[in-house]
Amino acid sequence: MFVDKNRNRELALRLWEGKPSGQLLWMEDLNWANFTRIAQDAGHEDAVAYGMAELGCLFPIVPVTSVEISNPSVETTRRATDGDETIEHRSSAGTLTERQRKGQIIKNQFESVADLQVLVEMWRHLEVRQAPELYSDVIPEDASAPGKSASKPVIDPLDWRRVRARYAPQVPVALQSKYSSAIQYLMQHVTGVEHFYYLLADNPTLVEDAMAAWQAMLEKQYRVMASLGVPRFYQSENTSTAMISPEYFKRYSMGHLQQLTAAARQAGARTITHMCGHLRDLLPLIAQTGVNGIHMVTPAPLGNTAYEDVFRAIPAGFTVLGCFGSLDWIGKTSSQLLENLRRVLPHHLYKERAFALIVTSDRAPFTRADLERVRDAITAYERQGNEAKT
Repeated sequence: MFVDKNRNRELALRLWEGKPSGQLLWMEDLNWANFTRIAQDAGHEDAVAYGMAELGCLFPIVPVTSVEISNPSVETTRRATDGDETIEHRSSAGTLTERQRKGQIIKNQFESVADLQVLVEMWRHLEVRQAPELYSDVIPEDASAPGKSASKPVIDPLDWRRVRARYAPQVPVALQSKYSSAIQYLMQHVTGVEHFYYLLADNPTLVEDAMAAWQAMLEKQYRVMASLGVPRFYQSENTSTAMISPEYFKRYSMGHLQQLTAAARQAGARTITHMCGHLRDLLPLIAQTGVNGIHMVTPAPLGNTAYEDVFRAIPAGFTVLGCFGSLDWIGKTSSQLLENLRRVLPHHLYKERAFALIVTSDRAPFTRADLERVRDAITAYERQGNEAKT
């Protein structure tokens, strides 16, 4: 479907509310710098203007962070070492060191029980501060956010959050949890998957102490989010059975997600959670968390979850944002695009359920021609569905 910019908010809110549009909506999750350059070459100020005017894709969210999280007991220093960045976190309890190369972690912060003891002590002193300067120029005035910025910031065309905010009220705001729940944050940013499970085997009580300290911080954040009057919460979890088994998801992740959704319900908000990869065996458990939608469901070959799997496992009113990955569209012909759409997306699904197709680039380069071919293929595929019905 080609979404007219004047209908963007209406259709985006239906999606958030778990209501079908009866049409094939699509949205982008692309390299913003590449997308912006293409937009400017096409004569548009920014990627949103190009996407709305020429691609007809949906812009469903301006994710807004509402808190700052700090640790007054920790001093963090950074230094370059042979092209890598070494980051030290120092406290009276000890020092944790990590190394990154081009933003990727090559040495985790801790790899032993002794390191974990230091981390637990650090996390016991985490502080959460409400930060109106992060959201007061983005959340609409009819929400209950305290205060407004004295002046609007200059918007960098590559800053996608503030660019999209400029199109309010056409694009709904959602409050974004600054960090994921503890098990996901530990595995992805602190220990790595391998060390997490070694530490869990060596000292499960200490790992659970760390998760409890992290969750206490998240609960403070959720209270801030619930106070702001925005009925949409978004949290990134990166859950996948490539990282976590159903048994451990049930033991360590379900309760944390249930606390997020409980805070959202108290605020009259719906929650969409980012998960990706291999979700099929987690779906019965995800249904018990109370989340209202998944961004993004990934079918084979990158994931193992068909879009229909989710709707079979989770009751009506659930929102599915389904991945259409770089291998499905970049460099593909029109006929190949149509075949890939037929493979993953039955027509009845997007007509009857709250669904949008997310065209992702996975950091791969793409061209304006690629974008326009995928737009045309999606339009043609929806037309085929309508003709088949008649």
